[in-house]
Amino acid sequence: MADKREILAKNFDIHTDNILIKENKTTQVKRTVVMGSFARYGATSKGWTGFADISELFK
Repeated sequence: MADKREILAKNFDIHTDNILIKENKTTQVKRTVVMGSFARYGATSKGWTGFADISELFK
């Protein structure tokens, strides 16, 4: 899990310890937090394309 946190901080400047999801209720939802990465319009790829489930990284 630490590797995922490091990638989010380094590549996207997202620091999961600073994000709190509180009293969020979901029904029949497989993933609650996802990250999508798609290099478009000449952007440099981050090394992967698609969606990743990062729900476990948030409190």
